[in-house]
Amino acid sequence: MNARQLGIALAMGWALLPLVACAGAFAFWRSDSEFTWTGHLFAAIVSLPLILGTVAFSLVAFRRLRQVRSWQRLSQTLFLLPIMLTSGYAVWLNAIPRRITPDMVSTSPADRYLEYAPQTAFGFPLPFYRRYDQAQPDQHVPSAKQNFFDFSSLLGNMTFWSLPVYLIVVVAFLELPSPDAASVEPETPADPGSNSRIPS
Repeated sequence: MNARQLGIALAMGWALLPLVACAGAFAFWRSDSEFTWTGHLFAAIVSLPLILGTVAFSLVAFRRLRQVRSWQRLSQTLFLLPIMLTSGYAVWLNAIPRRITPDMVSTSPADRYLEYAPQTAFGFPLPFYRRYDQAQPDQHVPSAKQNFFDFSSLLGNMTFWSLPVYLIVVVAFLELPSPDAASVEPETPADPGSNSRIPS
């Protein structure tokens, strides 16, 4: 699979992701199997191809970028800097804790206890690790504990931040020359002071 085919396959995956996610939310996340291995498996099947495909797509673009001999450092900076800023911003947002309390929302369509109980949450936009102030935030759920880790939300955050990286790489591919054109050096004009003699 070349870069063009990989980019088209990823584009189709990103376009179909909302529909598949809605179907999964209806079939898994709102059923009795919520927060079980079936929901995590579904999230992995949906998210990992896009995450790993975007990483492979970025590596292919970087290898092609190394072939560009004209303005090499500038082109590398223009390609790597947005990706590094996006990745760094994503890590920063997911690493800093934020407080979630019931007074942050007026009405809760989801479980008000597990979702909006007083807690310290990590993860953006989806909290994947929650530390509740109470030992058992929801009395109706015996398995609810004070510390809660959600693998599906972690994959959701990685997928969310992989999309801008994919778009940056697509723009880079539109701007980068093809491998054949990138490896060709432009010919330099002949030096007027060379040994060539003008015939009289």
